[in-house]
Parts: sequence; C-alpha cells; structure tokens
Amino acid sequence: MARPHTDQFANAADSDFTRPDVRHAFIDAQQVARLQELAPIPLRIAGSQRKGASHGVGIDPSAPKGPRYTYALADARLVDEAVAAAGAAVHEWSARRGAARAEILERAATIMEDERARTVGILGSDGAKTLLHAAVEVSEAIDIARYYAGSARLLDPSTSSVLW
Repeated sequence: MARPHTDQFANAADSDFTRPDVRHAFIDAQQVARLQELAPIPLRIAGSQRKGASHGVGIDPSAPKGPRYTYALADARLVDEAVAAAGAAVHEWSARRGAARAEILERAATIMEDERARTVGILGSDGAKTLLHAAVEVSEAIDIARYYAGSARLLDPSTSSVLW
C-alpha cells in the first residue's frame, strides 16, 4: 500500500522475528521458493525477453545436489545491445519531472513491501541468506527506493528552493 508523501524520511520497519506469525510467513515463503519449479530465466533487454547465447545453472546452496534453475547468459553482442538500450533509457528518465520519477520509485518500494515474504524466501533459498539477513536487505532496498523518491521530488522547481 502506497504511503503518503511527507517531508520526513522514515525507514521501512524491519520484520519482527520475535513474532511467530512473522517467522512462519518467511519460513513458509522459503519452502514455497524451494519447491516451486522454475522456468529458465531469459535476458531482458529494452523490456523484451531475449534468449541468451548460452546459459548458467543456479543451485540452492542449502540443497546443492542438482541444478535449481537455468539462466540466460549474454555474449558481447547482447551486452552491447543492453548497454545501448540503457543509454537510450537515460534520456527518457532524464526528461521525466521529479514527481514522475518519485512515483515510479514509490511504486517500486510498495511492490517490494508487498512482496517482502516472497523475496525473503527466495533470498534464503537462492542466496543462502538467513531469513533475518534477507529481511534486512529487503528493508534496505525499500528504504533506498523511498529515499530517492523523496530526493526526486526536490528536482521540480515547485518543490525545491534550489535553482537549477
């Protein structure tokens, strides 16, 4: 759920692992992540899925008996294409007013907050993170998105005393 904009930055609340319901939600999410059958992960360049030149194999560090999933790897041509697409996207992003940038970043923070348990479960099973450390990393990602959303609002002349 989107939070209203204020001039004060507030950190996302960390998960309270003393609460059984919180612990069980993350443990359940980790079990779902471990049991879920995963499709091969493609490259995404300029918003389009792309087949890689080759593939890598992901392994669950807590159960390393076999491959968990595969992911696409780029060759030099695909890397060049991705860098060119990123360069083009810079111009589009730069043309956005601060309020529009803030809206995108706030939406990203809200999605991360809504998907916290699922993301923590994936970090636990795929990244060998303890659930506590994974939860802190998700909170930090939310904080970063919200901090920069607040900073983006300062780019608009109507909300900033800084002359551009």
